[in-house]
Amino acid sequence: MTSTEAAERLLRALAEVPGLRPAVPLLGGETAAVEIDPDRVRVRLVAMALPLPPLLDQATGLLRGALAGTAWEHLPLTLLVTDIDGTAFE
Repeated sequence: MTSTEAAERLLRALAEVPGLRPAVPLLGGETAAVEIDPDRVRVRLVAMALPLPPLLDQATGLLRGALAGTAWEHLPLTLLVTDIDGTAFE
C-alpha cells in the first residue's frame, strides 16, 4: 500500500464521523489534509460540530482501524483541528 492509498483509506474512515471533515487547502485535493511521514501520521480537520472530544475520540478509533495492517499502524496519530466551521455554533 502506498502512502496515497493509506491517505485515501483514512479519508474514507473520517467520512464516517459526522461533525468533522478534512481541512483541505485551496490548492490540493482531500489527501492534502493527510500527512504521512516515516515517524507519524497527521490529519488536519475542520470541526463542524461541538463538543470536540467525542468527535475526536470517534475519529481516532476509526482512523486507527483504517491504519491497521499497514506500515503506519504503530506510528503516532495526530488529529489537528485547524478550524471550527460557523455551523458548529448553531
